[in-house]
Amino acid sequence: INNSGDNSYVLTSRLTNGHSVTMLRSKLQPLLQEKIHEAENKGFRQIFLLCTGMFPGLQTSKANLLEPDVILPPIVKTIVGDKRLGVIVPLKDQLAMDSEKYESVGLHPIYDFASPYSDGDKRFEEVALKMSERVDYILMDCMGFNEHFRNIIRKNSKKPTILSNALIAKVLSEFI
Repeated sequence: INNSGDNSYVLTSRLTNGHSVTMLRSKLQPLLQEKIHEAENKGFRQIFLLCTGMFPGLQTSKANLLEPDVILPPIVKTIVGDKRLGVIVPLKDQLAMDSEKYESVGLHPIYDFASPYSDGDKRFEEVALKMSERVDYILMDCMGFNEHFRNIIRKNSKKPTILSNALIAKVLSEFI
């Protein structure tokens, strides 16, 4: 990664070999746009972005592009209302990056981080305990989080915990 200037928005994912990788959005976004155009040229009419990171400016010419960063905030706001929200992101570098995503719908979350790719259960327990007294709901904001980690967060925080990929899957199932 080259974290210089405006190119500091980072994302993480798991490779097919099981290792995790950290990427700059500025490098990834043109590749995503290229894949979107390829999918459209192949006749796809519904394109689902399977990442909760923000990718402003992605475009389609005919297809419907469904982006979790656009879908999640208003749904979570509807669920949470004026209650206190905790958001768990996978990277420490992401703690300040997602604020605009949720602030735009009137949410002012408390953030913490735990990686679904490199942190063990203990880190998730620590995050849950830290958030337990400070929030009413917890959102796990990465497609890499799974039921195992949600159960750890829910058990240790005793708070309703929203798994972003499960919520997005339920919404997207309406388009299939």
